[in-house]
Amino acid sequence: MAQFHLAQMYKKGLGTKVNHVKSIYWHKKAAQNNHAISTYELAEIYYKGDFLEKDTLEAIRLYNKSAQQNYAPAQFKLALIYLDGIHVLKNHTKAKFWLSKAKDYDALQARFLWKKYELWR
Repeated sequence: MAQFHLAQMYKKGLGTKVNHVKSIYWHKKAAQNNHAISTYELAEIYYKGDFLEKDTLEAIRLYNKSAQQNYAPAQFKLALIYLDGIHVLKNHTKAKFWLSKAKDYDALQARFLWKKYELWR
């Protein structure tokens, strides 16, 4: 948990100067220790190519790891990836699975997409 907090402090400049290199370092450490939020944050960095070379496949791997730890934003992101076929084949079965999980954790957007795509059918 302390690793995650250090990462956030460096990311946001809380009590220190913003330092993305150190933020990423601490997110990686926390992710190695199975911290779901840090794993998700790291996935976002790889997905967007912010401060690291863009690596969509690594991002998807990290989203999956975080989602399996029941982190709803990661579950939602995976659902979007599978709905849209972003760097993976479109797969409504997997999208439905992850949206269902995210929806159970009260992710408002997940419930909206669940209805929009009628994945309950």
